[in-house]
Amino acid sequence: MAGLLRAGPSIDRMMGSPGRLPDRTMIDGLRTIGGAPKGSALFVVSERPSCPISPLVKRAKRDKLISSCVTYVTLLVSRKILTFRSGHHGNYLQSHRSQAYSLFTRFGGSTSILTEGNETVTQGYRCLVVGKTSVNRSSGVSHMPALTLERLSYSTLAKLDACPSKLYLSKGTPYKGLPSWASVGGRAFHKLAEDYDRAGCPEWRPLEWATIARTIFADEITSEIDKTAVPSEEWRISGRASKAWPNREDRAWWEHHLPEMGKAYAAWRAAHPELAIWVTPDGEEAIELEIKVAVPGVRTPFLAFIDRIFTDAYAAGSLVICDLKSGSMPVEDLSQLISYASLIEIRYGVRPPRGAIYGARKGILQPITKDGPLMPSLAHVSTDTWVKGVQARERIIGLGEFPAKPGRHCGWCDVRDACTWAAGREAWRYDPQHPAYRGDLALAV
Repeated sequence: MAGLLRAGPSIDRMMGSPGRLPDRTMIDGLRTIGGAPKGSALFVVSERPSCPISPLVKRAKRDKLISSCVTYVTLLVSRKILTFRSGHHGNYLQSHRSQAYSLFTRFGGSTSILTEGNETVTQGYRCLVVGKTSVNRSSGVSHMPALTLERLSYSTLAKLDACPSKLYLSKGTPYKGLPSWASVGGRAFHKLAEDYDRAGCPEWRPLEWATIARTIFADEITSEIDKTAVPSEEWRISGRASKAWPNREDRAWWEHHLPEMGKAYAAWRAAHPELAIWVTPDGEEAIELEIKVAVPGVRTPFLAFIDRIFTDAYAAGSLVICDLKSGSMPVEDLSQLISYASLIEIRYGVRPPRGAIYGARKGILQPITKDGPLMPSLAHVSTDTWVKGVQARERIIGLGEFPAKPGRHCGWCDVRDACTWAAGREAWRYDPQHPAYRGDLALAV
């Protein structure tokens, strides 16, 4: 197991060493812990490839220490899944790490260790017995505890769709990732645009609003530091390096571009006088509109913060949902706008027929598809259809199945350090799919 745990502390350090047993064989070790129960999985890792594993497993089965239904996996140098080198504490090839994790989760289900006695170290072998769990055979995903959420939101369901493991790690564990300049800067832009709209869209005075922008940004930085206790020097930096900005989109980048984003938003609002802020039947302006809705058939309330809802004078005053985006990633579908339209219909009895995405970096509305309309229709998905989708997702969350979906998005995922599939440094502490995971360690941090 040492080779698998190089990304984090060794298993002996985390659990307390069970002690070296030089005079015992693997069979004696299994006998000591009472054997591997039916439905469990046995993993045997050899740091001495010259010693065969199969005869030992056959003998253990003969002595009824291993049920015939037990799955056992042996990882040897010759398998080319992991490379273990005798005397080097189980060094492994970095390129094969994810395959090894895949094997462990696929064949073993939950790889949480039941008790300290379930691991024995015998004559160069490390033997791990894993309890019976529900396993998704196609993706090698273990059963995790069901999440109990205080509320649902679009971002919660989006995480579930994109990578269920990300949802579990962010909502079901105490792990808190590092803050990012992108999220802090994005919140600062939303606050700047909100203040501008609530002020009645006055003339943009560059010096005055640049000072306001810097103040808002500084307040957001202070708030994030107070909340996370992580100094800004350690925050994650996104974007690409350029000649003008070799440090990518760091603090200096946002201090320079935030006033420009505000100026561009003011110019866009001035260029479209036909778009007026909608006032809800409750008399509230639809600026960063907070609504909490009981979705039919869903136990958990649904919370949303809708950036803007406009009335379009060019379309007989029909409503347009507008979501403000400060990032560089393009929006690929209408799911967020459809969610908001459905919530508005449930809450107020009127459904906005169209939606729009405002891109703060270019200062214009962005089409969802190439050459598509800037205010596409949202009528193709009804509120009833959306409600059924929410009901289904709530049932999925209750099942406790949270498979990881590795991909290029892992590179910028905010919980990657806690994820087994991303080889996270703290996955052993937080991720139930990690071979060394123990729930009490996650709760003790």
